[in-house]
Amino acid sequence: SAGQYFATLHTSLCDIISCSVSRSSPELLREWLKKAEPAEELGEMPKSPPKPKNGSKIPEPQKPTKGKEIWLAFQDVAALLTNLLSQLETFMFARKCPFPHVVRAGAVFIPIHVVKEKLFPKLAGASVDQVLQEHKVELRPTTLSEERHLRDLELKSCTSRMLKLLALKQLPDIYPDLLNLHWHDSIRQQLG
Repeated sequence: SAGQYFATLHTSLCDIISCSVSRSSPELLREWLKKAEPAEELGEMPKSPPKPKNGSKIPEPQKPTKGKEIWLAFQDVAALLTNLLSQLETFMFARKCPFPHVVRAGAVFIPIHVVKEKLFPKLAGASVDQVLQEHKVELRPTTLSEERHLRDLELKSCTSRMLKLLALKQLPDIYPDLLNLHWHDSIRQQLG
């Protein structure tokens, strides 16, 4: 099924990244972090002067790319990521989604629970929130009927906060950044 295919792609991506990290020497891992970190600090700086719309944008895309270049070069990652992102496009256009979801005005929304608990359960919630902020993604509260619908599906014990809705069309934007966090986390764990 589409859901299983997506899950397989996602798991493969995370596993390849973790395994590549665990097979690398501590020296190489530190070098990777060094390459990725300066770009990260740039991303933090331009938060204070929000004046020039286009000016303040410049450092942002750089933030994760340094890290991404490294793990996108791991075997099969680029191809798997392309497949996974096109899977997401298919879900959007077909309005068929393997996750618990609601449809509003023709657009598919998934609860943030799917991202935080299903796709990236090991990532700190705060890190995921930061990625959402960087992409200026706003989570929307569910209506009572939507909440009931989602709880009936499989999210009975979910808090209302975890049921807040993410537009599925925004997932392809944030997904590579979440993988980047996963890569960082794997390195930090490996280095202890």
